[in-house]
Parts: sequence; structure tokens; C-alpha cells
Amino acid sequence: MLMTILSTVIFFGFLCLWLLPPYLKQGKQDKLPFRWILFTMLGGAVVAGGISIGLQLLLDRWQVAHIEGLAGQAFSAFISAALVEELTKFLVARVMMIFAKPVRKIDVIFLFAASGVGFEILETVLGFSNSGSIAGAILRGVICLHVFLQMFMGIHYDACQAAKAAGKKVRAVLQMVVAFLLPILVHGLNDFSLFFMQMELNSYSALPAGAEMPILLPVSVVSVAVAVIADLVFIIHSLVVTYREAKRSRAAEAAAAANQVSAE
Repeated sequence: MLMTILSTVIFFGFLCLWLLPPYLKQGKQDKLPFRWILFTMLGGAVVAGGISIGLQLLLDRWQVAHIEGLAGQAFSAFISAALVEELTKFLVARVMMIFAKPVRKIDVIFLFAASGVGFEILETVLGFSNSGSIAGAILRGVICLHVFLQMFMGIHYDACQAAKAAGKKVRAVLQMVVAFLLPILVHGLNDFSLFFMQMELNSYSALPAGAEMPILLPVSVVSVAVAVIADLVFIIHSLVVTYREAKRSRAAEAAAAANQVSAE
């Protein structure tokens, strides 16, 4: 219970640190009403979370019966977790776009982020997200993985739609592939690398004193390092684009105000 509360507090603290400044600094013209952000958060928690849990139970049951060892864990990480969760969060954000009708790229980004926030809240409340340690809670709070993966997906999905509208079919397909494939790969890598390292550490701790280190232990540590670097790349990319779009929305608002004054 204590770790759940700690994880939640840390998550919201860093979420505000990352996203509150661009949200407050964006232009007001054509700004998406905040209620759509709240509705999407609710959808991310209830709809995406509920469907994901149900599908994961079915897939994990099949995996236990048919795939063992590291291959089974890879299936669980990349298919049961990454593919299912990213797809359901995307569908929630996409459906909300139909009703909210955002006209600015920054609003699309915040809608996708909201889907990730809702999902992250559900995982935290249910205790799926805490690692049992303060360090793990802090790391998860800092990274906000579900949120930034969805922001990345929203950025490139919007780019896909823009390319499609401009008649650039190849670019649209590439943007859609990037929007889906990279978040799924990074999400799966995070889950799999942590399990891989924990498995190797458990194996090493069970060995008698003086025994040689298992050859795969350094490999597992490197895999975690690669996952963290990928997380940082996603975070930086998503924040840079979000701040840029906030600045653009302010500039568009200022230009519209100047045009109105000159017209008068």
C-alpha cells in the first residue's frame, strides 16, 4: 500500500514537471477543452486497462502452456504487454479524437498522453507498476513510460494524417509504422530486459561463493541500459516536439490577433 501511494505521488509529481509547462504555455486559440483530456484519461484507465488485462490473462495462459524460458518471457513482454497495451491505448485516444475533433497537433499529443496517464494510474493503483523498492518507484515516476510512448505515437500518427492529407502516401505509411512499431519495441524491451536481468541476478546469487559470474549477466545489464537509453530518447523527442508545438500555437494566436487588429 505504501509503495503504491509513493509510486502515485512520484508519478504525478514528475508528470506535472514534464507536461504542465507546455500545457500552460500553449496558445488559447482553438484549444481543446480540458474535459476531453479527463475523458481520455478515464478511457485509458477503464477501457484500455480493462481490455488489456483481459487479453493479457488469455495470452499469458496460452504462453505458459506453449512457450517456456526466455522465449516465453519475450512473448509476454513484446506481445502480451507491449502490443496489447499500446494498441488499446491508441484506440482510446483515436476514438476520443473523433468526438473531441482536435485541430492542433499539440491537442492530439495531449489526448494521446492522457490515454497513457489513465493507463499508468490504473497500473499503479492495482500495484502492477511498483517494483517493491523506492528506487523502482522513483525510476518509474521519472520515466512515465506509458505517457511518453503514447505521446510519441500521437506525434507520428498526426504526422501520418498530415502526410495522407498532402497526398504523400509513402511518407504516411512510414509515419504510421514508426508510430506503432517503435513504441511497441521500446515497451517490450523495457519489460523483457528487466526480467532478463532479474533472472540472471537470481541465478548468480544462488551460486556458491567464488563461482564465476554467469556469462549472460553482463548481457542482461547491457539490455537494461539500452532500454533506459531508448526511454530517454523517447522522452526528449516527445518533450521537444510538445514544447515546439506549444510555441507554435502561441505564435498562431498572436498572428491571428495581429491580423484582427490590422483588419479593424
